[in-house]
Order: sequence, then C-alpha cells, then structure tokens
Amino acid sequence: GLCLAHRLFGRLPLQQVLEPAIHYAEEGFEVNWYFCLLVGNAMEEMERFPATREVFVPTGFPPKHAPKPADRIVQKELGRLLRRIAAEGPSAFYEGEVAAAVEEDMARNGGLLTREDMARYQAVVRVPTRVAYRGYDVLAAPGSNGCLTLLQTLRILEHLDLRGMGHNSRQYLHAFIEAARHAFADRYRFVGDPEAVDVPMKGLLSEEYSRQIAKLIRRDRASSALEEEPWTYFLGQELHDPWAFEGKPRPRHAFAPSAHATDTDCTTHFNVADAEGNVVSCTQTAVSLFGSKVMTPGTGILWGNGMVWFNPKAGFANSIAPWKRPLVNMAPVLVLRGGRPYLALGSPGGRRIINCNTQVLLNILEFGMGVQEAIAQPRVDTSTRVTFVDSRLDEREMQGLIDMGHQAQAVTEGPAASNFATPLGILIDPATGLKHGGADVFRIAEVCGW
Repeated sequence: GLCLAHRLFGRLPLQQVLEPAIHYAEEGFEVNWYFCLLVGNAMEEMERFPATREVFVPTGFPPKHAPKPADRIVQKELGRLLRRIAAEGPSAFYEGEVAAAVEEDMARNGGLLTREDMARYQAVVRVPTRVAYRGYDVLAAPGSNGCLTLLQTLRILEHLDLRGMGHNSRQYLHAFIEAARHAFADRYRFVGDPEAVDVPMKGLLSEEYSRQIAKLIRRDRASSALEEEPWTYFLGQELHDPWAFEGKPRPRHAFAPSAHATDTDCTTHFNVADAEGNVVSCTQTAVSLFGSKVMTPGTGILWGNGMVWFNPKAGFANSIAPWKRPLVNMAPVLVLRGGRPYLALGSPGGRRIINCNTQVLLNILEFGMGVQEAIAQPRVDTSTRVTFVDSRLDEREMQGLIDMGHQAQAVTEGPAASNFATPLGILIDPATGLKHGGADVFRIAEVCGW
C-alpha cells in the first residue's frame, strides 16, 4: 500500500524515501523507557519464537534505557529486506526469496500462507467516503473500518445543538455518548466487508436515518437498552432500520448483533502536509502488542495478528470467511474547508480511536479550537459497556451523567494508560496557509516542521 501511494503521488525516489527506515533497522535505535515497558509486557510470548527473541530480548531480559547510552534494537534482516524493496519495489516482499521463506516457515509451523497467496495480494485504491458537516467536508477511508462509525456519529450529532449545550457539559457529553452508542450498535449489527456481505452503507450515513436516531435521544435520560448491551441492542427491537434509507431492496438474510471486536494496542498514526497543499492521514497497525510476536527467520518480518478482528462464529456481518476483510478500528480522516485541505487527523488506540477522533473533530469544527487545544481536551469513550470518563472532567458533570443513567467510570489518562486513544493532527489556516500541529499530551508523540 505504501509503495502504491508512492508510485501514484510520490516525488522523491523510493530509495531516498526508505533511507531513514533502512538506517534505523541496520544501525539500530536507542530504546526509551516506554519501549522497554512494552517489551517487558510482551517478552513471555516473544521468547517462544527464536527469531523474535533474537531481536527484542537477546539477553533474556528487556532492553535497558538507563544508564545512557541505552540499549539498541538492531534489525539487520529487516534492513536487508527494506534495501531490496527500495531497489525492486514491493515485489521484493511478495515474490521471490522472501515469499519462499514465508511459505517454508508457514508450512513448518502449521500456518496457511503460501507463495501464491503472497503473489496474488494487491493493494487497492478507493474513493473516500465523504460526509458534509456544518459546511465542512469530512473525507474518510471507505469500507469496514472505524470511519463509518465516526461519520455516523457526526451525522446524528449534526441534528443537535451542541454549541448551545456547551463544550463538555453533562448535556453535551450525554448527547455524544447516546449518539456514539447508537452508531456502535449499528456497527456490531450491520457492518462487515461490503465486498463480501450486504451492508447498508448509504443508509447508515443518510440524513434521514441520522435524524430519526437523533430523535431517539432523550435530553434527560440515557437509553437503558444502549447502556445494558450496546452491541445486542436490536434483539426484539426495530428502532434501527438503515435499510429503509439504502435505496435498494433489503437482503433476505438479516445478521444477528455481533460481539464487539478485539481491541488492539500496537497502532501508529502520522499526518503530513507539504508546501504544495498535499496532505496525508495514515494509520497502520500490527494489531496486538508486537502483533503475533512471530518473525519469519531470515526476513525481518514481524507478523501482525489481524485475524482477531473477525468474529470466529458464523452468521454475523463480520464472520470470518475467505477473501474477506475484517472490521477494523482505524479511522484516519481529512477535512476540507471550501474545497481545500483544512485538517488531517488520526490516532492509535484500538476501538477507542473512533470516539477519540470524533470528539477531536467536534472540538475543532463545533467549538473553534486549535488543533493542540482540541487534542488536549478530556474525553469520554463509549466503545465498551462502561463509559470511560476522563478524571480531568469536572466531578459534577461526571455525577450528572450517572444521575442520567449512564454506566460511567472515571479513569485517569497517563503515559502508560491509553484509555482514550492518542490523537495527532495538522490544521491548515485557510487565510495564511500556516500549518499548526497537535500531538497527544500524555504519550510519546511529536510535531515537526521545517
């Protein structure tokens, strides 16, 4: 996918683009305290796989970040692979010696991937999903990811007077929680890979449907059904029917509400904006911490474990099946103002990405905040049965949510506790073209400009 983006839009030679990654793979990088903590949490599983152990825990202990100089993580084999990709393009990964090594490793350990599978894989280009909100155009990745739920939440909230409620007031937080829970309920009932199953993509984002849901939100009380079991909200009820707004016949087979997807914690996001007006919002993930913990010997490849995104049981929109993409949480977005790039936004954080990105968008588009101010605000998260509320919020607002019937729990955000995802953004001043960057205030993240 990255090589395809480079071929379509890149200006610099691929060798030059990959040079920094090759350097840090071959020469290594000094670990920080956070990386040491992550390795310590994952090393019990890492030690099961010799190639992984050799890279990350060669001494049998987590790397040390003090005293300086810190230990270095060196990935010579990954560096060699990146050099081959720089010279040959993506075929160096999907074909030839690397694909043969992958097939051999899979066969030796009961895996499923073959050289043919590797060669047949193709990155895809899709037209972004576009939704208008308060005069802005929000562009998001299409398909079975977190963007659909983010956009649906925005659609519902557009019918409410959020500014009149006041930022992070109990009325505002109540409205957000209710709208987000309705959107998550639809996510777990209807959403899977639209190329494999019937999904009412148009209906879920239609103005009429969102207005119908907005009318279900009571001003003074949480919906008991949504609080008790958001992903089985439809059992015995027909309050939600996006197919009525889809513009095509309802499928004969109706999916049951699904259990929520597995959360993830090894995701990376970056935004880039250049002097020519090009803007990128990119989220990537290894899924769980260090993915599957499995490395194929001789290649430097650390495998992800994205199969956990599927529901392993049959009968659901997100049930596992051949040639099917799972329902993922990533939700990178771009915002246009007057047809020109205005905002790039995204975050790591598993399911919590969705509510996080939505609230940061609202902070900017509804309440006029700058990007760093918007990112630094306390947030709530509704992606599980209990609503997490940032402990920095006023205790009276927290108690107000409980009095309204929300199962709310105050949690503290910190460097090693990501309860609300980790947003990063670039906002472009439409008058001056000046770019403003914002990064999460609790974890290791940065903004650079030159």
